Amino acid sequence: MQQKYASPNPAPGNYPQGAPPPKYYPPPPPPPPPAKEKSCLQKLMLALCCCCCLLLGGGGGG
Repeated sequence: MQQKYASPNPAPGNYPQGAPPPKYYPPPPPPPPPAKEKSCLQKLMLALCCCCCLLLGGGGGG
């Protein structure tokens, strides 16, 4: 009866109280987009950055 509880390998899903749950790793990131989309995205980010810089820097005291 006692050997049942002292088994070294408990059944999956039955963890003793106080034991942390199994770690689930996040899924791998999606593959990078083609170079064409990347270039377009970089241009878009650069434009947004320029707009933000103009609004923050030149809008207030420029």
